[in-house]
Order: sequence, then C-alpha cells, then structure tokens
Amino acid sequence: MFISLMGRERTLFGTGYLPYFAEEFYRVEGTDLSMTGTSEQTLIGYYGDTVVDEDELPIRMTAFTPCFRTEAGSAGRASRGGYRVRQFHNVEQIVICAPEDSERWLGECQRNAEDLLRGLELPFRVVRVCVGDLGAPAYKYDTGTWFPAFGGYRETHSNSSLIDYQARRFNIRYKRKGKVVHPLGGSDRLGV
Repeated sequence: MFISLMGRERTLFGTGYLPYFAEEFYRVEGTDLSMTGTSEQTLIGYYGDTVVDEDELPIRMTAFTPCFRTEAGSAGRASRGGYRVRQFHNVEQIVICAPEDSERWLGECQRNAEDLLRGLELPFRVVRVCVGDLGAPAYKYDTGTWFPAFGGYRETHSNSSLIDYQARRFNIRYKRKGKVVHPLGGSDRLGV
C-alpha cells in the first residue's frame, strides 16, 4: 500500500488531528493539503467511507514513513538537541477491529512497543494518559524511554484507542447491523 506524505484537510479532520493540533501541521498554501505528522492519518483515511466485511477484521497495517511537524511550543532546554525535530521517521501500527476486540488489540500494540524496548535493553516506563491531556476522545498509553542526556524519560512510543471516534468521522463501518469499527494507532517515533 502506498502511504502519502501529504494529507487533505478531511483526512486530518477524520483522524481527529484537526482542529485540535492545527498549529502542528505544515500547510501547502492555496490548497487543503498538509504534510502528514503521522502515517496514521493516511492509513486510516484509506478506509474512509467504506463498509468492511466482518471476516476481514482485524485489519492490521504498519508503515515506516517520514513525518513532519512544526513542534509548536516545544522550544527550550527540554527539547534541545535532536529530541523535538521537524522531520522524523515514524513506525506506525494500525489495527481496525470490531469494538469487542479493541482492548485486546490495543494491548497487543503496547506489547509490541515494550518488547522492542526490552529487546534493545533500554529502560522505559508506561504512562496511561489522562483524559484532560488528550485532544480527542481517546485513551492511550505513552511509553517513555530513558534519555541519559535529559536525565529522564522521554516519550518514544504511543498507543491509543479513539474508540469509534475516527470511524464515525470517516464513516468506516462493518457489516454487522451498520456498526462502526474501532481504529487503533501505535507510533514508534524514530530520530528523536
């Protein structure tokens, strides 16, 4: 599957990045295009306005893509060096599943991130992000890896469930009484 480095406004809105994170995108003047900040936007957007057969679920995708963010508000000592950069590479895990399987697949995405860090023998911690720190209705786990230069943990992985939020905005359904799916996203940010 081809992953675009540009997303239309509808794609950014459908995935919940607009209007919440509008200041983080590089926009192409005179168009409705922006550089993507994560391949989640185009992977989930690919299924917009579709009805998926239940026997196709779960749909599991991954992508390794360059991503672009303005990192608005990230200036200062805490972001010095290469931690908050404007271009980076991202490994994305996406699962589109039935609602009753959502929690299981979110756990699987989180285990993938933790297994990677254990395999690399890097110290990490997992934080369940509170609702007040989220832009869209969601719940997520942020995994921070130890950065000796900062003397602390910095977010390197994120796994989230927006429950049916993205599916409703994108009109992604499956053939069981018109039910909507649950898209899940997991990001492993490289080059931080």
